[in-house]
Amino acid sequence: TEYELTARKKFDQLVKPPGSLGKLENIVGKIAGMRKTYKPSVDPAAIAVFIGDHGIAADDSVTPWPQIITKQMGDLAAAGQAAISTISAANDIYLEIVNVGTIEPTTHPDIYSHRIGAGTKDVRIENAMSREDAIHALEVGAQTAERLIAGGSRFLGVGEIGIGNTTIAAAIISYITNKPAAEVTGRGSGIPDETFIRKQEIVAKISNLPANLDGIEILERIGGFEVAAMAGFILRASSEGVPVLLDGVITNAAALIAVRLKESCKIFLFASHNSAEPGAIAALEYLNLEPILDLGLRLGEGTGAALAIPILRAACHALNEMALLSDLN
Repeated sequence: TEYELTARKKFDQLVKPPGSLGKLENIVGKIAGMRKTYKPSVDPAAIAVFIGDHGIAADDSVTPWPQIITKQMGDLAAAGQAAISTISAANDIYLEIVNVGTIEPTTHPDIYSHRIGAGTKDVRIENAMSREDAIHALEVGAQTAERLIAGGSRFLGVGEIGIGNTTIAAAIISYITNKPAAEVTGRGSGIPDETFIRKQEIVAKISNLPANLDGIEILERIGGFEVAAMAGFILRASSEGVPVLLDGVITNAAALIAVRLKESCKIFLFASHNSAEPGAIAALEYLNLEPILDLGLRLGEGTGAALAIPILRAACHALNEMALLSDLN
């Protein structure tokens, strides 16, 4: 677009060597094009964190962590005491927590509660959710994007909390990118070798699905509620022309679902960082996204997005406020 071209040309006219701000120049140009402005900005910025549980984590097959942690971390995030809360607060980012399906109800009053169920089903035994529940979760995500945009947000990040969801994400990534389970399965929050081997085997099994399933069918088979909600969030934000900054590997999986449902939403995506989870490499390669950061992050919660936003804010400010070479004459 003319906005993107103008931004890129202006970067070359600033008091610095051409291209010396590296990939940030292209990213800011892309933001200018999306927002149709000659003075791009990532403000007001907001991050939505969707939380939900997974039936596959009911035992210790893929993770030693109890499912109650999902609910507890959601409450802590809303109370300002989780990593995503502190990082968002430090960087003037509005944060919203949305419960789409924890085993136990969250209790903090600031959480948007849209519990579709008490976690998904165990995908080793049955489908993760019904088609109706998958569509419901997509709609919750879409409504969240609508609410934030209506409130003034013009740059959105997305994150998640859900014990066991790296297993689900790996299966989605394996299926959509056609990569072997062993290549895209990581250790999540940290698991011993025995559990890791079992996790790889489970990912291989649950990602062995009929070819050419659409995004909703994949959600039905594999899950989870928060993955579906993030996909709906991406779809609605992109339809409004609002950029979405992905966090780690679970948000990458949600982006794959969104793109499966609507290919054109891909152009509105940014990757905040390259997750330490191996599935992120395959997903970002498939989405043709280059991460802004590579810090070995594997926390989730939207923390990578919250850390990348200040860098993008600074890059936009540089474009808008730096002197021009012509001013030196």
